[in-house]
Amino acid sequence: MTDRRKFLTTLPAAAAGAAVTGSVAQAKTPEVQTTIEVGQRDAFPAAEVYSHLGEKLRFYEDLIENKIVMVNFMSIKSEAEFPITKFIAKVADELGDKLGRDVFIYSVTTDPENDTPKALLAFAKKQGMRDGWRFLTTTNAETMALTTRLYRHPPHNLSGKPRKIDIVFYGNGGAGVWGTFPTDIQPSDAAGRLSWVMPRERRAELKQAGPRRTDLGTSVASNNREI
Repeated sequence: MTDRRKFLTTLPAAAAGAAVTGSVAQAKTPEVQTTIEVGQRDAFPAAEVYSHLGEKLRFYEDLIENKIVMVNFMSIKSEAEFPITKFIAKVADELGDKLGRDVFIYSVTTDPENDTPKALLAFAKKQGMRDGWRFLTTTNAETMALTTRLYRHPPHNLSGKPRKIDIVFYGNGGAGVWGTFPTDIQPSDAAGRLSWVMPRERRAELKQAGPRRTDLGTSVASNNREI
């Protein structure tokens, strides 16, 4: 294709951003112009979302930046065949009082036309609402931009049938460190993964590991941990 600019505008937002290193990549839709600025907001799009509580929030600045978070994608309609929210609720129970204080959970709907804030509020009440867990909705374009940023695969396999296992994302928004785990692990294991990205105190003294150093002459230490 000779018209490179025309080609780039047909790409998903994150893909276009990768093609234009160091510049602003834009994916235009009839609904919204979704922008991903490479090198800013940890490459998250400038997405605005609405929570089940009716809050209007900036996805990165208000929900991700400088926080320990867990993010999953869902829809009320798909819960009948794939109840991912039940799994997330079990992880929330494992987190206990850390939820809403040290860790925050965001469930983003992939069906924004039907999953309005009012519908998500009713759904959240049925699931047992918890502080620190928000159900979020936004436009189709921004939902796609968020799934692209997190490298989420389509919810169906090659046969067109819904997957029975999905991926949950977790990360440290301050450090820009991200990981994933599947929904078929134990909720206690999932909660433990979040501790991997939590801040820890730096050790006051570092010790060298490995076999005994031979340049210390008559030292009787059998390994470097004893030096």
